[in-house]
Amino acid sequence: MRVTPSTFDGDRAGDLVRGARTLRGVVERDGPWVVLRVGGQRWALLGDRAGSLPVDVPVEVRGTLATPPPGCPAERALTVTRG
Repeated sequence: MRVTPSTFDGDRAGDLVRGARTLRGVVERDGPWVVLRVGGQRWALLGDRAGSLPVDVPVEVRGTLATPPPGCPAERALTVTRG
């Protein structure tokens, strides 16, 4: 029997639904944007639920991957479904 090594790249973080992510970080406001700082990355948080998240407090959010809006300072984006 041959065992294939894992190809885990750190991006999936255990979520089984394609495109779904659970992230933990600190929410910041950058102009009109709601941004979650996760380690060295910044995620734009999109959708109605994003606006109600507390600032400067560690939070856990769940959502689906999205494209950062034009002009947004974040490298990645998440449409929040739970937070």
